[in-house]
Amino acid sequence: MIDLIRPIRSLLLVVALFLAILVVACVTVPGPATEELDEEGALHLSGLCFGPYLDGQSPSLTGPLPPEQIRELLAVIANSTDSVRSYGNDNGLDAIGRYSHEIGKKAAIGAWLSRNRTLNEQQIDTLIQMGQYGEADVLIVGSETLLRADLTKAELLGYIERVKKAVPGVPVTTAETYGIYLHNPELFTAVDQVYVHIHPYWDGVGVDTAVDTVDEAYSSLLQRAGSRPVVIAETGWPSAGEPNGAAVPSMENAEQYLRAFTAWADREQVSYFYFEAFDEAWKKDSEGEVGANWGLWNHDGQPKYGLLGGRTTGVTPMSGSSFTRTTGGIPKMTISGRTFVAIGPLPTSLETSRKW
Repeated sequence: MIDLIRPIRSLLLVVALFLAILVVACVTVPGPATEELDEEGALHLSGLCFGPYLDGQSPSLTGPLPPEQIRELLAVIANSTDSVRSYGNDNGLDAIGRYSHEIGKKAAIGAWLSRNRTLNEQQIDTLIQMGQYGEADVLIVGSETLLRADLTKAELLGYIERVKKAVPGVPVTTAETYGIYLHNPELFTAVDQVYVHIHPYWDGVGVDTAVDTVDEAYSSLLQRAGSRPVVIAETGWPSAGEPNGAAVPSMENAEQYLRAFTAWADREQVSYFYFEAFDEAWKKDSEGEVGANWGLWNHDGQPKYGLLGGRTTGVTPMSGSSFTRTTGGIPKMTISGRTFVAIGPLPTSLETSRKW
């Protein structure tokens, strides 16, 4: 008698695996917005870079931030994004992941790494704890540390590997400019997801062609990333400050870029964190006037462009999923024993000329 049960079971397993691939494709990264504008005409963003420092506050001068301040600022942006990205985890910032989850947002939590190795140890230890406590959906080990030459490549890779071993259930990455990634291919194999900064303003590109630059850089990274998801971890346009080549800060140009970029990201189904939620006056000391004017909301919590604050329309994070890492370092998602590996198209190459 022919045994039909075994081939039927095999077929069902293949079908289940295929369905799982479709379902969990965007579980660990900020989901691309399903619509550029909601029904009320308000933009909904895949993710937002979140700095909770008000005027007169800064990471170097301010002690622990009041929990109610962080909660209130998260509430301002809650209807405009699916995900929040943070940069450091001291002075009360370690609560960002927990508070984000409380309001249904995913959290990409950072450890701020500098030339101070003692503080680096504290940042890494706290990042690991947050990952182990379930307060982060992605762990970001440093932001532009190689660009600033604060760490050697070997040091950064060591920190990344340390966090990956300590928190095997959460994707681990580092955030760098696209030029740094392209010049350091070891980063692609070290991270679970490619978190990249693409800023046409810092490249001196005019606003009319800025999104073309983003598209070319993003395509170049997809080619190098292989199966790893690529997330634009920063992009934006300043509303005031000094011109950089053909890139001119203004309210009009910032709104033009916001509209053009989100339309492109929606069309191409790109996951991103827009830079940034609020204007941060403290950045003026290190970056000039332009550094204080990247926010979509001003320091009073008022939207600057009249395009923000609608009902949530983005991809909803799935429940019951987990992240697993293969021995080769290729990121996968598993749900009920079924595995997903992201595959990207083949694009062109590009290098960056970003200057600070």
